[in-house]
Amino acid sequence: MVAFGILLALLGAPEPDPPLTDLTWFPSHETSRKYQIFASQHRDWLAFQVEWHQWAQEEITESKMEAAWCWKAWDHLVDASYPYLHDNERRQHLGKLRDQIGRAAYEAGRMPPPVPVWRFRQADR
Repeated sequence: MVAFGILLALLGAPEPDPPLTDLTWFPSHETSRKYQIFASQHRDWLAFQVEWHQWAQEEITESKMEAAWCWKAWDHLVDASYPYLHDNERRQHLGKLRDQIGRAAYEAGRMPPPVPVWRFRQADR
């Protein structure tokens, strides 16, 4: 039996889904939902920008991919913290969140920003 466990470890068997107590490391469901909505609105805005800024297609496409990544992280947290989903499904979303943002960020409760703020230009004061 030990050999089977070692074999699974060597093959990179997926980690078990995290416990729901990990949710205490992250913002509340209400806060997460607000950030998810903001992220969705930003993605809609980027889709609109494609229509008007044909000359910046490559940059907008990259921004859209980054925005989708940010949104997906918040979407996983919203689903994980939604009390009316079955606990197994909530734990699966926590596992997906951990896989997406990385173990260190996950265990520190560090979520990415809801939108790719590194794309924003700082205004001169």
